[in-house]
Amino acid sequence: MTNTEKTSDKLPVAAWVVIAALVAAVPPIWPIGFYTLLRLVVCAFVIYALVARPKLRGGGLGVALGFVALLFNPIFPVYLDKALWVPIDLGVAYFFWWLFRTHALDTAEERPG
Repeated sequence: MTNTEKTSDKLPVAAWVVIAALVAAVPPIWPIGFYTLLRLVVCAFVIYALVARPKLRGGGLGVALGFVALLFNPIFPVYLDKALWVPIDLGVAYFFWWLFRTHALDTAEERPG
């Protein structure tokens, strides 16, 4: 097993953690620190996914993931009203779930045998 395969095996767990965090961000019960951490986690996950899965870099998926990383980046944050963040958080959670379910993040299809 190569180093890339070991790294990419962790993607499904990371995807589920990020999806859960995005869904948890919907109710306005969290302090601002949670949302700052969410930005960091989502942006880091996108970068991690793009490094671990080179096939995600090409085409529309790469552009979509790049847009998500820019939207959630913690260095130059995008400030939107909470009413706009709710559909964005749910949409990005669905997008990550869709990637996971359609094999882009699934490791089982890439293993031989």
